[in-house]
Amino acid sequence: MKNKLLLKFILSTLFLLILSGCKTTNSYTHVNAEKPSNGTAKILVMPVEVEINTLTASGDLELEVDLTEQAKSDVTESMFRQNVAENLQLIAMPELSSAHEELVNQHIALYDSVGYAAMTFTKVAQHKAKSFDYSLGNGLAFLKEYTDADLALFVNAYNTNSSGGRIAAAAFAAMWGVAIPMGVDFAIASVVDLESGDILWFSQPQVSSLQNIKNVDKFTQRVLENYEQSVLP
Repeated sequence: MKNKLLLKFILSTLFLLILSGCKTTNSYTHVNAEKPSNGTAKILVMPVEVEINTLTASGDLELEVDLTEQAKSDVTESMFRQNVAENLQLIAMPELSSAHEELVNQHIALYDSVGYAAMTFTKVAQHKAKSFDYSLGNGLAFLKEYTDADLALFVNAYNTNSSGGRIAAAAFAAMWGVAIPMGVDFAIASVVDLESGDILWFSQPQVSSLQNIKNVDKFTQRVLENYEQSVLP
């Protein structure tokens, strides 16, 4: 089911990019996003959502479980290896009770839908570019007390590799002038106010194969630099 939603999102995003004249803007900051003047922006890094899939010759997506779990770990660790701005502090997720952990997982699943909708809709509805009203609700407010963070960083990244059969099918089809879609990579990152759940900033950073640790580091650096350049003074 999730793979079908992934395909729908990819197709809808491509369609909306065509409608919007292929605008290159990939980062949006809410007008109410506060810049820390004398203090530090304390951001809790939420459990990252990463999927690595293989696109088969028949067009099905097969989740690569081991590669996915490794990529989740690599992206999280890479976040904390980056040199961030002096007024930016990244905070790791603490140990939680089973009830609170379930609540966090529910909001990560909710972000799957809200984050994609925010990026897709805002690309064509320019009146939303600085006054968007996307929110996850206040269900994660307890994390502010637990961690002393004011904000939370959500990161979703997807890699789609083409199988050998898919590559062979594409090569054969090309001889007849037919193009077969290959793998697609995309990512969405957002910073959310922990108290209200409102999305204050979101971006669609470039991402490539997260099976390569150098690509992982480039990706996380890109996410953090985009936020620093957009929000921090």
